[in-house]
Amino acid sequence: MRYLTCMWFYFLVFALLVGLVTWQFIRTLKQRYAEEVRTLEQSATNVELVTQTFESSLAEQREQLSELRTERDRQAEMIDTYIDEIERLHNEVRHQKGRAASQATSKGQALEKWAPFLDHPEIDTDWKIENWSFLGSPIDYIVWHYSTNKEDNLLDGKVVFLDVKAGKSNLTTKQRRIRDLIEAGRVEWRTVRLE
Repeated sequence: MRYLTCMWFYFLVFALLVGLVTWQFIRTLKQRYAEEVRTLEQSATNVELVTQTFESSLAEQREQLSELRTERDRQAEMIDTYIDEIERLHNEVRHQKGRAASQATSKGQALEKWAPFLDHPEIDTDWKIENWSFLGSPIDYIVWHYSTNKEDNLLDGKVVFLDVKAGKSNLTTKQRRIRDLIEAGRVEWRTVRLE
């Protein structure tokens, strides 16, 4: 019996030890579980904080984007207004230039017709009006200053190519090339007989 009592005693001690170890193990597991729960709760809090920060930042960025779009639209309207104004002014300038050119052309054409009757330093007073031949293009006039006497004609006579310009207008390229040929003496006489 004593042996049985000892056995029971050892069994109880063993059971007590197993219970203590199990209790300690369960307590350790609970502590770990509690720590993990705290970590997860903290992570959830951090996630929630990050989410709130992100949503707040996103809302601010959306508001800034909306303001930028509004500003862009306002500036686009201003640019369209400026472009319309520039086009209007460009058309007005072109119209005014056209009117000014037309007036200058009309003035020039009138002066061309009256040139033989004008007193000007480039027009010799002894050129007879009936010896002016109007060509119009590319040169306005050819003035035939000649004498019926052959010797006087060779001494004092000349053929003048004359172009009348009004204001600040210049010779055209074609007129300059003709002038250069005349000044270089590249003028000749030809008689063409047709039958």
